[in-house]
Amino acid sequence: MQNKVLILDFGSQYTQLIARRVRELFIYCEIYPYNNPPKNPEEYDAVILSGSPYSVRSEEAPHPDLSRIRGKLPLLAGAQSCRKTACHQSNGMGASGRFPPLNGTDWVTGDKERLVHLILNGMEGEIKVNGEIYDGLMPQHSFLNDDQIADVLSYIRTHFGNLAGSVTAEEVEKYRKTNIN
Repeated sequence: MQNKVLILDFGSQYTQLIARRVRELFIYCEIYPYNNPPKNPEEYDAVILSGSPYSVRSEEAPHPDLSRIRGKLPLLAGAQSCRKTACHQSNGMGASGRFPPLNGTDWVTGDKERLVHLILNGMEGEIKVNGEIYDGLMPQHSFLNDDQIADVLSYIRTHFGNLAGSVTAEEVEKYRKTNIN
């Protein structure tokens, strides 16, 4: 059975690039406008919300009802989602010397607070993961809301061979309050 990804477009300039990258991985995907989603989003294996950080921060930003997919399907939010595929790769193996793997590392499966702070603040400079030194740049993602961060982190902690527990929006909220840049 072929995987199926739904891309909800919020007007991002990257939507077509995201779809192209997904299709290059031999994964079927469909693009729908955020205000006219498919009738049965449960038929998809994952959902990508394609929008820019500006639209997330805007007071006029759309707030679609995601109750039919949140917590049921992997959910990636923002134009930043295409960067994760390019950096950590679709299989979570990373890129040697530049971007560490997401699988089999304490950075992902270990301390949840450290992982949330990493997402909020980003990281620059050398990092040692599974005995290898990486020297890349991970941008901060503090513009994502607590539910979005919880969804992304829960996904990487339970996929790519990882067997760690999920991260809740309540945990993200708590750790965000203790975050020091």
